Amino acid sequence: MRHRLIIGVLAAALLGAPVAHADDEPPPKTPQPVAVVAAVVPGVLLHGSGHFALGEKRTAYRLLALDGAGLVALVGGGATFRLSGAARNLATPAVGATLIGASLLVGTWLADLYGVVLPGSAKGDVLRTAPVLEAEMTTTYAAGPTVAAALHVGTAVTARLGPMAIELGTNVAPAERYDRVEAGLAYRPFGATPGRPSADGGFFELGAVASRVRHGALGFDVTGVDLVTGGRLDLVTVGRTLRGTFAELSGGAAVRSLTFDHGGTSARPDLALLLQLAFGVSFGRFGDPFRGEAKFYYDHRHDDDAGGILGIGRVSGVFGHVGLSGLFLSRSGWGARAYGEIGEAGVVGLSLLYRVGGGR
Repeated sequence: MRHRLIIGVLAAALLGAPVAHADDEPPPKTPQPVAVVAAVVPGVLLHGSGHFALGEKRTAYRLLALDGAGLVALVGGGATFRLSGAARNLATPAVGATLIGASLLVGTWLADLYGVVLPGSAKGDVLRTAPVLEAEMTTTYAAGPTVAAALHVGTAVTARLGPMAIELGTNVAPAERYDRVEAGLAYRPFGATPGRPSADGGFFELGAVASRVRHGALGFDVTGVDLVTGGRLDLVTVGRTLRGTFAELSGGAAVRSLTFDHGGTSARPDLALLLQLAFGVSFGRFGDPFRGEAKFYYDHRHDDDAGGILGIGRVSGVFGHVGLSGLFLSRSGWGARAYGEIGEAGVVGLSLLYRVGGGR
């Protein structure tokens, strides 16, 4: 199960009052090519330059403010990590600050480009409903230099009752004698729930997932609990030209214990940082036969198929993996999800899913 939990409160505090929705943007005050060029130079360094040239100055200032916050977080986190020698008590906040800062730097530039390159008619509508029930079947293939090639098959079911959601999932790889069973609860105080569409695509959730993983070929089991909070911010709240885009941030901790076949358990539970950041775009408009979304994301998790990116020196294995995913939904409720990830291993996955209620 993926935790895609979104942060809106902090963004609202930084950005001020939300911008009203607009079905179509007004004609640009500056010729579009000029804004596109400005988004590249000097926009690659001063994020928001494209919108400034377009005449959308409020959006430009907001993007620049987020860009500056990202730079401060990136420099501060990176300096703390390096100067402390990756000290255990400072590594987690330093890595978290570095990753959030980097995501703000990349995300604000992508948002600036998106807002000035695409006309309003080409921008999709974000998904603003939540299904009562979603069932998904996934096939995943993973392989890498230090990971044996393996084919996984998984299932997941999510049922929603108002703001509460119950999630059940399984994942098996018979050739590796691997199996995973998990169950989770999530509470969504803000955002769409069955029968209550949201005003935009944003939401905020609190979640907990308990799991047990059997690594038969390696001779040990892992029992753990993930505690995660976060959400999605519809970027139309930053500026009307950003309709159809969104940002995601979720974070928390995983507590895990190992049990070995030869007897005994790990000396103490392992505590790991969970962090996922994403920038995405929606495609399709209300009423279209097909709609969906695509996103680029970073996942700090190390204990899944992709693992952590291998590097050189003390940072090797510190960071997680990156991925690209796409979700496609039809009017009938049937849909598909595809994704690819690169970390210690390369992973590709394809899912068939069905949703009951909630529309698209």
